[in-house]
Amino acid sequence: STANYSVIQGSLEQANTRAFIYESVYSDTVHDVPILCFTSVTVVHPNDYSLPDLPHVTGSDIAIIYQTSGTTSGKSKVVPCNYTWLDGNVRKMMAHLDSGKLDIVSWRGSIGYMAQFVALIGTIYRTACMVQYKSGQPSTSELVDIINRCKTKGLFLFPHFLQEHLCASRMDPKTLRALSSVDVITYSGASFGSVEDEEWAWRNGINLVNAYGSTECGELLRSEGLQKSRQNYLRRLPGSSFIKFIPISKAPECPDISFRSTDGNYHTNDLFREVEPGSYVFCGRNDDWFNMQNCSLCDIKAIEDNARSLCGDIISDCVVVGNGRPSPVLVVEACSPPSHCNVSFTLHESELKTEIYHRIKPFHAARYLHERITSPEMIFVVPLGTLPRTVSKATVRRKAVEETMKAKLDQLFSGNA
Repeated sequence: STANYSVIQGSLEQANTRAFIYESVYSDTVHDVPILCFTSVTVVHPNDYSLPDLPHVTGSDIAIIYQTSGTTSGKSKVVPCNYTWLDGNVRKMMAHLDSGKLDIVSWRGSIGYMAQFVALIGTIYRTACMVQYKSGQPSTSELVDIINRCKTKGLFLFPHFLQEHLCASRMDPKTLRALSSVDVITYSGASFGSVEDEEWAWRNGINLVNAYGSTECGELLRSEGLQKSRQNYLRRLPGSSFIKFIPISKAPECPDISFRSTDGNYHTNDLFREVEPGSYVFCGRNDDWFNMQNCSLCDIKAIEDNARSLCGDIISDCVVVGNGRPSPVLVVEACSPPSHCNVSFTLHESELKTEIYHRIKPFHAARYLHERITSPEMIFVVPLGTLPRTVSKATVRRKAVEETMKAKLDQLFSGNA
């Protein structure tokens, strides 16, 4: 495959990059890059080079520069992290691992992303093993092979891919046995959203662990595991230092000063509900709430979670758009059997919209008028796999969908202008 330099140009400029190292397969695309470029070295013989002594560093020195996935903006940005931050995150990760069991864990994604890099360092620190997928996120057959062949005891999967594997386990006993044999399957990076899948996992001995974190802060919250606690609420990790979920300036997880607010602390813009003392449910980021046309707030994450829960057999995924409009609009990807959705029939678009509306109507009847989807016309259907997503997590990019649907939204609400 080929890469376009313009895709990474913003990240290189933001990081004030001095040099760029690339695989030789991309030679044709980097000839016009205005910085020093070097092809990667595949084999180095240690006797040919004398390595310099390790430099003396302090906690405030930059240890690693990560890239965000671009979930919110659709554009990756760089995040410098110092040694204090790195040390604190590795220590927190080590605190919740069972050194006697989790000796073989799965790869998480690009080494340029926080979760993968910290996981790799922790694996090395514990002299454990990490199994790498062939490319990207594994198919169900590859995942089962990795579990059985490598005796993998710890998996990390983004929610979208985890749901695909759980759906497959409903129809394939081998997949179910494989997932049940894993000690911990951690998911993070987006909302799971499927009560039905979580119920299936709980009844069949699949131990799902919910984790919350960000590239800027690292991991901050983690559940005890579905097989230990049916509610699977998020709890603070030992060693975390934050007040009202705001990492304070002296905390190891507080990111580089360039990301902090004027008060010196870092505001994640994430929202939580405390369901019992010390236990929390993630309620989305501030972009999971819309300011509607009447200037009232609308919890769009709740709408999406409800649709996924009630319509998981006829839709692949969904996203709410309509920021600043009179009412929200639900955009759904239709299932296309035999997809990962467990559906044995095909609905035409009008029938699908009517069926979805029939299922979600009681939920919306209890909401304020500006929060409701009041007719099937407020449900847009798109083909399977066409919602714009981030590459790493496969998270739907809401703002991109909003832009794509602008003309249809204008037409839908033309009578309310």
